[in-house]
Amino acid sequence: MTHEPDAPSLACELTEPPADLDAEAHQELPELGFRLAAEKGHQLPELTTAWLPEGADDAALRKGLLETYGIDVGGGIGEFAGKAWRIGLMGNSARDRSVTALLGALRELLA
Repeated sequence: MTHEPDAPSLACELTEPPADLDAEAHQELPELGFRLAAEKGHQLPELTTAWLPEGADDAALRKGLLETYGIDVGGGIGEFAGKAWRIGLMGNSARDRSVTALLGALRELLA
């Protein structure tokens, strides 16, 4: 592969997500009835796994998030299906506004 000197660059500036990006989600999800699956000190900043609030309808909540707010949350797999979520903060979604949008949407859907 050759690089033509006058060709536009496809490179983009990579920026590190804020170090505490997950802190707001880890603090506020329990206030909405979620339980964090990993204990403090064992949590990943890029992925938050949380147990759903008691009586919450996994499919209805995820559908509402996606169709109403454009937010896609991973459901649990295997024995965790319908009971837990995998919330990713990676790539383009690793922004403060993504966390704010998710928490605001959950407040509305759970009301």
